[in-house]
Amino acid sequence: MKKVVFLDWKGFLRIAKDLVKEESDEAKLRSAVNRSYFTAFHMSILFAEAHYSFTKDKYRNDHKRILEVFRTKGDKEVKRIGRELDSLQDDRRKADYVDTLNVGSKSANLSIMRADDIIDSLDLTSKRIS
Repeated sequence: MKKVVFLDWKGFLRIAKDLVKEESDEAKLRSAVNRSYFTAFHMSILFAEAHYSFTKDKYRNDHKRILEVFRTKGDKEVKRIGRELDSLQDDRRKADYVDTLNVGSKSANLSIMRADDIIDSLDLTSKRIS
C-alpha cells in the first residue's frame, strides 16, 4: 500500500526563501536554516522509504538513522547526499541552539542552496535507480 503524505515538505523550503528576504532579522534567518534542514530531512526520509525500506520510528532518533542509511546504502551519489544532509543538520543545530552565533543571510542562503541541491539530487537518484 502506498503511503499517503498530506504535507508538501517542499513548502518548508518556500517558507525559508521568504524568511531570508529580511536579511537583518536574525530570528527569521535562523528559522530559514531550520526549515531548510527539515525540508531536506523529510524528503530524504521519503526517498529512503521508497528505495531502502526505511521506516520512521517515534522511539528512535530518525535524524541519526537516516544519516546511517545514506552512509551504508546506495552508491557514491547517495553517500554524498548523506554528507550534505549531515552538514545541513549541523548548521540547523547551531542556528537553533547557539545563541552567540550570528547566522547572517549568507549562511541562511547557503542552507537553502544545500537543501535545494539535496532535493534535486534525491529526485535524480530516485529516477536513476527506479
